[in-house]
Amino acid sequence: MHTMNEVDVKKLRSDSRLVEIVWIDSAGHNGWMDEDQILLEVSAASYQLCITVGYVIIETPKFYLLAPSLASGSYSRSRLLNDSISIPKVAVKSVSDLSRRRSS
Repeated sequence: MHTMNEVDVKKLRSDSRLVEIVWIDSAGHNGWMDEDQILLEVSAASYQLCITVGYVIIETPKFYLLAPSLASGSYSRSRLLNDSISIPKVAVKSVSDLSRRRSS
């Protein structure tokens, strides 16, 4: 059984910034609804404000790929990611870098 030490943790975190992203998610309307009711909901800002915290796995001109949990890979050199999420940059309101706040 492998025991994690400080060097292993730093290697696992390498190349990954810890960030908080505030973003807007769209909302759907399920089932049969009256068109007027849907229009009222849409005009009342029918979207969700979301906050996601995680490690930036990759950033492209179009999106961020974040994962809140990282683990060392068992059979490959790549890391294991848990509950990853792709957030389109057009939906992003703000990005705060939390990397400097964590202990080294």
